[in-house]
Amino acid sequence: MTRHDVLVMAPPRPKAMAQLEATYRLQRFDLAEDKDAFLEEVGARCKAVVTNGHTVLNCDQIGQLPNVGIVACSSAGFETIDAEALRERGIALTNSSDALSDDVA
Repeated sequence: MTRHDVLVMAPPRPKAMAQLEATYRLQRFDLAEDKDAFLEEVGARCKAVVTNGHTVLNCDQIGQLPNVGIVACSSAGFETIDAEALRERGIALTNSSDALSDDVA
């Protein structure tokens, strides 16, 4: 079975991280010292991105991810993610449900 590359910009909780590790080949952007060089090196291999609403995912970074089809955000908010750039490229963006909205507000 082929293990697809997933870019981890912000790791999820331990149980979810363990599931990702068991299923995919994780590219740990969050641990990279030189994030630009890291993204240049592995970006084209990645099929998905795991992040949160606090980590920036901008248009330039998205441009270095030509094969990404989905960005999974573990936060209800996603203001730091360039949703318009994702939309223009046909990349799906998921996030937590509105269940957290009242608690956050």
